[in-house]
Amino acid sequence: MFSTILDKATGYFDKRALISAFFPSLVFWGLVTVVYIGFQINWSVAVHSWDTFSGTVQLLLLLAFFVWVTFWSFLTINFRMAYTRLFEGYWPEQKPLTGLRRRWQEGWQFRWTTLSDEDKQLEKQEASLLAEQESFKQLPDTLATAATNQSVTTGTGQNQTGQECDDFLSAAEQKLFPDASPKAKPLSLPQEEVLKLSQQVHSWWMCFVPWLAEAEQNPNGPWGKRQDRLEKITASLSKMVDEQLEQVQSRRLSLYRELSLYYPPTPGDMMPTRLGNVLKASELYSWRRYRLDAVVIWSRLQSCLPAAFSDPLQDTKTSFDLMVTLSAFLLLFGVPLSFWIAIKSPGFVPWWVALILALVVLAFRLYIPAVLAGLAFVLPLLIAWLWHPVPWIISLQTLTVLLVTLAALFWLCYQNTVQAALDYGEKIKAAFDLYRWEVLKQLHLQLPKDFEDERKIWTEVGGLLLHGYVPYSQYYRFSEEKAESKEATYD
Repeated sequence: MFSTILDKATGYFDKRALISAFFPSLVFWGLVTVVYIGFQINWSVAVHSWDTFSGTVQLLLLLAFFVWVTFWSFLTINFRMAYTRLFEGYWPEQKPLTGLRRRWQEGWQFRWTTLSDEDKQLEKQEASLLAEQESFKQLPDTLATAATNQSVTTGTGQNQTGQECDDFLSAAEQKLFPDASPKAKPLSLPQEEVLKLSQQVHSWWMCFVPWLAEAEQNPNGPWGKRQDRLEKITASLSKMVDEQLEQVQSRRLSLYRELSLYYPPTPGDMMPTRLGNVLKASELYSWRRYRLDAVVIWSRLQSCLPAAFSDPLQDTKTSFDLMVTLSAFLLLFGVPLSFWIAIKSPGFVPWWVALILALVVLAFRLYIPAVLAGLAFVLPLLIAWLWHPVPWIISLQTLTVLLVTLAALFWLCYQNTVQAALDYGEKIKAAFDLYRWEVLKQLHLQLPKDFEDERKIWTEVGGLLLHGYVPYSQYYRFSEEKAESKEATYD
């Protein structure tokens, strides 16, 4: 009987609506029913009363329950956009919410600025390291060119230069190889010191040019030994530059991913919540790349997507909708149930439950809930030692435990909502990257000749569809159809 009713109720939904709306509604309303029976009626009385009903009455009660769950599921689907936008940060323009929105936006703007400033510093470091890496690659050619225009210096000048070169080599080796072992690995020096030492090495190579031929002819002579030492130092510094460049580029790539995935392109577009910023970043992606308004074009693009792309996209959207629904239901059902259970609770929640809960939320770095959980842990112990508990203290401790549990569950669901939004947003970006020209084909417009031409065409298309502007004919060009094939041809 239960499976028959379930089949009837779920027959009104497709697979995605079942996952994202019907089953969450069934679970939460079932939880409400269980809690109500457990705290208000008593399970033994409820089971006895159920057995006294006839089969017809039982069927009607189950049918009424599933009809209500089905109706609630339709409400969930229709109101999902509203509470999604609330999670994004589109709040009513009222004074308390406006101030909170501004403060949270400023917090995200500060984080964006911090990451952007770090990226700019890394960009400068990357440019310096790239230039130094290129100079090491060009060093043999530079020396070969310089050697043709140099003459050998002899006498006092040669001895003085050799002594200065030895002093520099000894100082450089002391920095790089303080162990003085033949197989010693060079120390890792700070970037500023590596660049400074590299420039000095390049200068000494240029000073070394007049004696390159002598060093090649007599490897065991003074200049031959100096050349070996200088080559070893050069190789070590070149390797350090390569390693530090790789580290800087890796860090820049990580920063770029964080800035492009979790933040809009400019601080002025910042939303007050992480979810809002993730969705805003994906929404503005196509505009930054192609001057294509995603909000306007998306409804036209959806019908052009092939099933091989559309089905995974819809599955990702279902995961996102499910997590948004669970986050909303935790607040919608959880907060009233927490207060109601706290009022009906006959005694304290065990201290070990509060202790475990405090450790869990502390691991999540939820410091305010952790303090509340600590209070719920301490409160029954103090009451047991000092005085007899009163009902309102019992209710307060129970309510604290329930609200902290609710906060932890909501945090988990919200974090998963953000991750689902990232996946969904990346697929939206890919849809514009791969299939945006399908919209132009469906509008019977010629395809662009180059990237700049494409950006101008999308500007004209957006102006026509959004504002009704008359497009500039140079960029809004209709394609001609061949009469025999009825297929559009594109330049």
